[in-house]
Amino acid sequence: MSEDMPVVPTANRAWHAGLSVGNALLDKQHIVLFELVRSLRDAQDNLDDHAFNRALCDLLTLAQRHCAAEEHLLALNGYEWLEQHREEHLAGLDRIQSICLRRARGDLGRESACTAVAAWLEAHLVEMDLPARAYLGSSPGAAAGAGEDLSESLEVDSDSEPV
Repeated sequence: MSEDMPVVPTANRAWHAGLSVGNALLDKQHIVLFELVRSLRDAQDNLDDHAFNRALCDLLTLAQRHCAAEEHLLALNGYEWLEQHREEHLAGLDRIQSICLRRARGDLGRESACTAVAAWLEAHLVEMDLPARAYLGSSPGAAAGAGEDLSESLEVDSDSEPV
């Protein structure tokens, strides 16, 4: 997915069962990322610029940790397209970082920032993660080790089930 790809404004995006990668931990992380974008969009009128920008950059940090956990699991499972997946993660994370910088400079509106992050998240899931589902859904023990710290960072309730 190219950074130059136009972002088409859409309604609030939400995780749904069709986006499941077959791994409960990664699904929970995806759910949390979608919920954070939705919450940020819903709260944008009640936050000052500093708080909004900080929340957006915190979301970037969580996305970076999630991508690292996902790549670790793909490597453990011998995913043949791992390098392409990593490159897409880097491109997407660079795009989110650019959004954070543009927000800090005042060059990008809040709604546009939320829409761009949500669009990348959903496109990445559909175009990259779902095709790799067989490599993400297997080896649950490896997945737990890869994402243990991330689930704490994302404040995921370990007793809850994916929606």
